[in-house]
Amino acid sequence: MKLRRFAGPILSMALVATTLLVGSGTASAAPAPMFVTAKARHSGKCLDVSGGSTNNGANLIQWECHGGANQHFLVLPLGGGGALIVARHSGHCLDVSGGSTANGAAIIQWPCHGGLNQQWVRRDTSDGQTRLVARHSGKCVDVAGASNSNGARIIQWPCHNQFNQQWRIS
Repeated sequence: MKLRRFAGPILSMALVATTLLVGSGTASAAPAPMFVTAKARHSGKCLDVSGGSTNNGANLIQWECHGGANQHFLVLPLGGGGALIVARHSGHCLDVSGGSTANGAAIIQWPCHGGLNQQWVRRDTSDGQTRLVARHSGKCVDVAGASNSNGARIIQWPCHNQFNQQWRIS
């Protein structure tokens, strides 16, 4: 069976599971799901869904950190160390466009289906930064051209040790 058919219910159950603890037959409130931001080490700018769009296929970019919901993401752990990363404002997952394995493929938001191009593995550095690696391609989330500009595209690129692939997750 395809995961797509079950992605919506699975995500709904994951969200419910993170907000309720069940014990002794009674439910009690647990801490709300934690939304995180990702700040590019080289520029100090945040991972951002362009223009706060809720459209399928909206590009991920870097932008000055402003605290908007389009810069907050929920990390939903999966088996084997991977995770889905869900944009708070839209409920869509970070996705390598079209499941591409090409260098420079865009990172977009897309309805969550749990495919390998939506699964991310966190690789922490020794100094507290994080690389996000696409499970299907083994490539890292990268600010294109190591740009410092607002609106710089977020792409996948072969992993290296440069700061434009390192993120402060908080």
